[in-house]
Amino acid sequence: MRIILQLIKPESKNLYAKSQNLSWANDQVIIVEEIKMNLLAKSCFAPGLISLISNLIASSGDCDDEFDSDWVQDYALGMGNEIYRKKIDHTEFEDFFKFKDIAEIAHSQWGAIVFALEI
Repeated sequence: MRIILQLIKPESKNLYAKSQNLSWANDQVIIVEEIKMNLLAKSCFAPGLISLISNLIASSGDCDDEFDSDWVQDYALGMGNEIYRKKIDHTEFEDFFKFKDIAEIAHSQWGAIVFALEI
């Protein structure tokens, strides 16, 4: 059985591991503080990364306001996008095994940008 567990502090991962008599290698453990610290570290190299991810997780809808700067207008337009998890019917992509092929079809047919595949 696979367990998905969300923890707040990194120390809790060790406590969870010690509490399991059997191997927990198949469990998915998500640690909120580690994700936050990794995002902060990455934002030093890529300014605006946290804003991008925040806007992709929850969009703000359409914005018809007029803005002074082009970049603000682009930013407002981009806020209407968000991430969706979509199960792909494998028979639809039977002849394609490369990520670039699936991403190309998704973009040309649906205007979607594929940035990850879960297998």
